[in-house]
Amino acid sequence: MATVTLSRYECNRDLFPDVCAVCGAPAKNRVRMTYSWHPPWSALLIVGPAFMTRRMSVRLPLCDRHLRNRRRRRVAIVVTLLAILAFGALSVVYTIVRPDGPDEDVSGSLLGISTTLIFAWIIGATVAQLSDIEPAEITDRSLTLRKVSGLFVMAVESARARRRDEPDADWRYDDVRDDYDDQRHSRRD
Repeated sequence: MATVTLSRYECNRDLFPDVCAVCGAPAKNRVRMTYSWHPPWSALLIVGPAFMTRRMSVRLPLCDRHLRNRRRRRVAIVVTLLAILAFGALSVVYTIVRPDGPDEDVSGSLLGISTTLIFAWIIGATVAQLSDIEPAEITDRSLTLRKVSGLFVMAVESARARRRDEPDADWRYDDVRDDYDDQRHSRRD
């Protein structure tokens, strides 16, 4: 897996080649992903991440296989969360309306199981997201992603080179302020 830095200009104008960002296969689909990032040292402050978090959206190209995997993972995470919450709610209802008697340990066990399932779900959801593309840094002008395909990185660099070599590229794309194409600063009339 590789790392790539994408300019805000590229992200806003969807200038990425049709190469899957995960595996490098041909991609027909674009998936909107909103990434958030905060400096690692801000976690030392009590409310640092809340005030120092930066966000950026990008429509990354994905092949059919990785699009399906992403959708399945999201559905599995939501469905299991809803099932655990339903079990927890039923446990609470049982604890409230249960008849008094020798089954007092059952309600405590049900609530304990619900709490354990919630923690297990948090760990499972975190592990399921570990293989996903993640931000390494977000600045005012760029988004750096890690865990992307090396083929995607090469395709992005190739697309940048083609745009840079095209005559009138600045005029056509209106990217005089782009991070990667700033060799030409004048427009053609």
